[in-house]
Amino acid sequence: MNITLFLTRNCNLRCSYCYAVKEPPQIMSLQVAEGAIRATAEKSEGEIGVRFFGGEPLLEWENIPKIVDYTYKIASERNLYPSFAVSTNGILLNSRMLDFFGEHDFEVGISVDGSPFTHNMNRRTLLGNQETFELVKEKLRMALERNLRLTTEIVIDPSTIEYLPESIRYLNEELGVSFFIFSVNILTAWSQEKLGQLKVSYYKLSEFYLDKFHKGKPLAIDMLNNKMNVILRGGYIRSGTCKFGYSEIAATPDGKIYPCLRLIYLENDESIVIGNVDTGIDDERRQRLLTSWQKPSSRCIGCENQKICLNWCGSGNYILTGDPSLVGEFFCQYEKIVVEVSKNLLGRIDLQQYKEKFSKYIEGYYCIENCNK
Repeated sequence: MNITLFLTRNCNLRCSYCYAVKEPPQIMSLQVAEGAIRATAEKSEGEIGVRFFGGEPLLEWENIPKIVDYTYKIASERNLYPSFAVSTNGILLNSRMLDFFGEHDFEVGISVDGSPFTHNMNRRTLLGNQETFELVKEKLRMALERNLRLTTEIVIDPSTIEYLPESIRYLNEELGVSFFIFSVNILTAWSQEKLGQLKVSYYKLSEFYLDKFHKGKPLAIDMLNNKMNVILRGGYIRSGTCKFGYSEIAATPDGKIYPCLRLIYLENDESIVIGNVDTGIDDERRQRLLTSWQKPSSRCIGCENQKICLNWCGSGNYILTGDPSLVGEFFCQYEKIVVEVSKNLLGRIDLQQYKEKFSKYIEGYYCIENCNK
């Protein structure tokens, strides 16, 4: 099982689309973090994954090595394999931190929204509302120089969607980034005009992807690769997807445990809290959510994309419709676009070469950096 620890709801930035930062700031104590690790280990089989999140988790850097040590201790006691990840805006990164992440084989996700213009539109400092791209660029270069499991995390937002293709081109050709994870902002309104722009941008992005692939410099863009891989596999296997509180959970600074990191902003909705670090995970609450999640979505009946769509994402569904099994209108339209673009790309790419380069990725292994090896 994987757990996301929200070490703090504080941050040194004030990104326009952020939902995690609260005032006054809340900080997770070491005791709460250790309780969350114990609660996760009790429900884990084989492995335990710990992701550090925020706010900006590196504001609480001094506790991260302590939590890692504690995770190793609990994992050893329960014969679990530990893994670690961190999502950061990168501003506070330094050589000491990067060395530590490398030593413990962290997956390091750095949030960069694209080119300087695009990034600076929404990601600015808390104090002074200053631009941040040059600061992040320097830290990203430091990370790229190391042999880390590095990802670039990009928020897909209506305000920047038209600039996405150029942003990916800039990050790849100017900075050398080759692995991209998209996080779509589903907490904002997407007009039909912006959805149309999203479709145009994704098609343009697919052209860039195809060009790089044929030049022998393949990229890994999770939105495209994951969907193409699912199509090639014949669809999602529901038993292998995130089970809404069974494979992924999240803990907040006050000790509450949620079935997904996306749901922590719904702090006034006690119905989705599945436990706390003092008493552990409440199996009855967790099973109730799982039963609700397992219901077939009425919206998906008869849809040709049913097996290859993210309609199984319980947290996304809950946020948009209040029902973990019911797909929201935006999710439905978004997935149709992604499926269309991905099918089009599969029809033009050298499939044999693609399968050779991304064999493990297609089989379902989560790829971080060397997706083409």
